[in-house]
Amino acid sequence: MTGEPLHVASLEEARKVLSAVPDVKLFMTQAVAHDEMVGLDSVQPESSRHEIPLRSSL
Repeated sequence: MTGEPLHVASLEEARKVLSAVPDVKLFMTQAVAHDEMVGLDSVQPESSRHEIPLRSSL
């Protein structure tokens, strides 16, 4: 599954699924369905994309 988005329900699930891979950049994105429904095309996809650490110190 290289180079494809991974759709998971939570950050914890993503960390479990990716536990065997070396450190990679992990991004959390939030879909803005309401804005799309009302026709707000000006919302930039990058604004809902945030890099988060794959490994946590918690």
